[in-house]
Parts: sequence; C-alpha cells; structure tokens
Amino acid sequence: MSVVIKALQLAFLIMVALAIIPSLRASDKTIHAVSFPSAHTHAVAPDGRFAVVNVDSDKEPYHVLFLEDRQTNSRRKVLEYDRSVEVLWDPDSSAFAVNHYAGSNIGECLILFTKGQTTPVNVGDALLDRMVRGVELSTLHKSDHIYWTAVRWTSPEVLKVKVWGHTDVSPVQDFQYFHAYKIPR
Repeated sequence: MSVVIKALQLAFLIMVALAIIPSLRASDKTIHAVSFPSAHTHAVAPDGRFAVVNVDSDKEPYHVLFLEDRQTNSRRKVLEYDRSVEVLWDPDSSAFAVNHYAGSNIGECLILFTKGQTTPVNVGDALLDRMVRGVELSTLHKSDHIYWTAVRWTSPEVLKVKVWGHTDVSPVQDFQYFHAYKIPR
C-alpha cells in the first residue's frame, strides 16, 4: 500500500510542477527598453505582430520612428526626434512607451497605441494635471531640468514612471519621484 501512496504522491507532485513551470516562465518574462539611435533598427512587440522601426537620415528629420504592422505590411510614422529615444512595449502589445530625450534639460514620456488613438499621450502633462498641490508639484514648478521616464509596465494598463531632475534655484535640489500612470481606455 505504501508503494501505491508514494506513486500517487509522486504523480501529484509532477502534475503540480507541470502546471506551475509554464506560468513561472510567462510571469518571469521581462520586457526591456530598446534605445535608438543605436545598432538596433527595431523594437519588436511581445506578440511579434508589431515593431517600432527606427530610420536614420543625414538630413532633417534625423531620426524617425515608425510603427510597423507585420501582418498587414503597413507602416505609420509615430515620432521624429533629434537626440535619442527608448521604446518599451506593454505586455499585451497594444501600446508602447517612448522615453524621448529631447534636450539636455528635458525628457518626456509618451505612450502610443497600435490601434485606434494615433495621438501620443504625454504622461508628464497628464500626471501634472492630476497633481493638485504638495511638495512634489512645487518642486517641479521651480525646475528647469525635468525628465519623465517610463520604468516598466506593471500591467497592460499601468506604466510605472519616474520623474527626476533638479531645481535651478539656490540651494539646488535634486529630486526623484515615482508614479503609476493608468491608461484611460
């Protein structure tokens, strides 16, 4: 009887392991930002259907990002930029964040969508509109160096964003805040 019980226990453990291992692999999948311009020419969405394609030129616009639909072989221009950007796909491939390092004193975080809405969401502007008062808001209003950066997607609807920089008034203050931005869909 003990051999049968041990065999059943072993079978149960194997079934549990087989059920858990794929979900562990799926939840452990980390989506990394892709920087442009660089050796990379594209950032592929997790589902493989879409890609953000970077095209460089010797004349203006120097760098252009296109959203490519690999099923329909179509492209649409999503952003022209001069310096550098990073692209970070959301887990369900329906949107992507672009960290646009537009100047030495500014960085903006934009969210763009694969379907529907073609106008980017400026996350910094949207979050500033939600801030009513407080130390963070007063610090941001005194600052000439503000950088909004997408850190990671915590879900397909929520983007963790970091705002950082420094004030230009004496005494100079460095600051760093984190926010969760929920996409209105």
